Amino acid sequence: MAQDTVAWMAWGDAAFERARREKKLVFLHIGFPSCHWCHVMERESFQDAQVAALLNAHFVPVSVDREERPDVDAVYMAACMAVHGSGGWPLNALLTPARQPFYVATYLPREALLALLQAAHARWERRHDRLVGTGAELSRAMRAQFEQRVSPQAPGTALCARAVDALEAAYDAEYGGFGPAPKFPMPPTLLFLLRQWRASGDARARRMAEGTLVGLCEGGIWDHVGGGFMRYATDRAWCAPHYEKLLCDSALLARVYCEAWEATGRVVFRRVAERTLSYLLEEMRGAEGAFCASQDADAQGEEGAYYLLSRREMLDLLGGEEGKAYCAYYGIGERSLPQRVGHGGGIGTPRIAACNERVRAFRRARMPLARDDKALTGWNAMAVTALARMHAATGEGPWLEAARQTAGFLRERLEGPDGRLYALWKDGEARGDGLLDDYAHTALAALSLYRATLEGPWLKWAVSLARRMLADFSAQDGGFYLTPHGGEALPVRPREVYDGALPSGNAAALEVLAWLASLDVGEGWRDAAQRQAAFLAAHAGEAPAQHTAALSAMLPLLYPVRLLDAHAGEEANAALLGALRGRYDPFFYVKAAPRAQKGEVWRLCMENACLPPFYDLPSLLRAVSEEVHI
Repeated sequence: MAQDTVAWMAWGDAAFERARREKKLVFLHIGFPSCHWCHVMERESFQDAQVAALLNAHFVPVSVDREERPDVDAVYMAACMAVHGSGGWPLNALLTPARQPFYVATYLPREALLALLQAAHARWERRHDRLVGTGAELSRAMRAQFEQRVSPQAPGTALCARAVDALEAAYDAEYGGFGPAPKFPMPPTLLFLLRQWRASGDARARRMAEGTLVGLCEGGIWDHVGGGFMRYATDRAWCAPHYEKLLCDSALLARVYCEAWEATGRVVFRRVAERTLSYLLEEMRGAEGAFCASQDADAQGEEGAYYLLSRREMLDLLGGEEGKAYCAYYGIGERSLPQRVGHGGGIGTPRIAACNERVRAFRRARMPLARDDKALTGWNAMAVTALARMHAATGEGPWLEAARQTAGFLRERLEGPDGRLYALWKDGEARGDGLLDDYAHTALAALSLYRATLEGPWLKWAVSLARRMLADFSAQDGGFYLTPHGGEALPVRPREVYDGALPSGNAAALEVLAWLASLDVGEGWRDAAQRQAAFLAAHAGEAPAQHTAALSAMLPLLYPVRLLDAHAGEEANAALLGALRGRYDPFFYVKAAPRAQKGEVWRLCMENACLPPFYDLPSLLRAVSEEVHI
């Protein structure tokens, strides 16, 4: 092998057996294809002959795609958090042959990496016992993060109110978002705020959600030309993003914007949701309806080059008058990212929309933008949920058709005959054991399709996935592990409860259980939901604002929900769903039941009490619209 190429091995027993046999350290590099700083480290370090020679001669170099192995990433990110109090990607770690880390860091410049490798090799040769001891100590710190023992705590509305208090203290009233830069959109937090407002009437929650959603679609983190969201911003005003686009971010934010449109009536929120989903369908969907994982931050070796526009380019492309108007609308100067800060979230007049189509084609022709074509089970399920949610809100057919197609891909390609899920589809094959997040989000996708259609097979699938989730991931002392029972043995078994830019698998699992409990589809679901809520409430007690997806999932257990049993035919069910569109009531559930022998009947219940049966749809809809409480 050429010495200017790092001889990467895949994560697995073969790599660590080689490390033991050759008495070498393992250099672990964790990144993902769309990560800008991962590309930087690849170019300046891993393509460098001196770095490659050192890694190949004295280490076993192992490369991991964190999107393919979030379990491995979770373990060593915990080590990084234990040492530094923060983390990020790329993640680099030095491990003993027993997989224990004794050094962890994020991005390392070439000279720092060289110095680290040389010093680590020398220390391993002279005093490897010290490094083994450090590795054992750090492994104990990792384990403590995942094995924290807490006593179950009954969840209450006060915990949700405390989360709103904490978020208000960190809220950026000028631009939206929470805390200083860098800022992430945090869709779980925004969804919690909308639902907390709807449940409790707390106007602060709506104000913060609405202000953040306006700020996001004004700033450059929202792609005004092509739609979709970038990962995060390095400034307060959301105008200086890191440019990678991940499927999960756009899918989650499309769902939030859809709910925000229903909650507030602001048309701009509906337009953002529609354009985000259109972007996913046009640019991220691959073969058989599956969605690709991400698009790169870099193009032609420069971060953001694909998205940056110049005034001269726009004048040449659009013509003098149109070009000037376009540049004025988006603040485009010598080389700029289009944004609309201070304009109330406007995302384009018909004139601007027509220009954007031309600019979008121009961007594609000007330079290529790489795409990571692997299809991740959990992220595809998030896209199904967003598409189904949009159809439920609007009744528009393309969203439902796309949701059905992607859900069909998940069932046909990523679910085995025994009901177990695979983690991803890549190069024409299903790979890896499905993790907790895959089961939870796929069950949520099935429930979202059921909500949008009232078609029984979707509910049956959701129940099957939830049962498998309970059987394969439940921890004896509460919550769910990230990895299935009997899966690959890692230095520690992750059990994640913190909600960040994505909901934790434990929060998503609670949403599934609470939804099934609210639908009243059988024994045991409410007990399972309450156990999971008590587990998460105990973890959320000290920092509720860091568990907003969990709190959002608890709300149906804390506030009254209404359940409508619809004993009706398909035509009446379709009419019912149509009448419910545009209403924002996340705590109203509909369950389709067999049509009664004497005709159609609807039963509306809340808190173990029911109204008299309804025998005609108009009367039912009047009761629903008047929010009759029982």
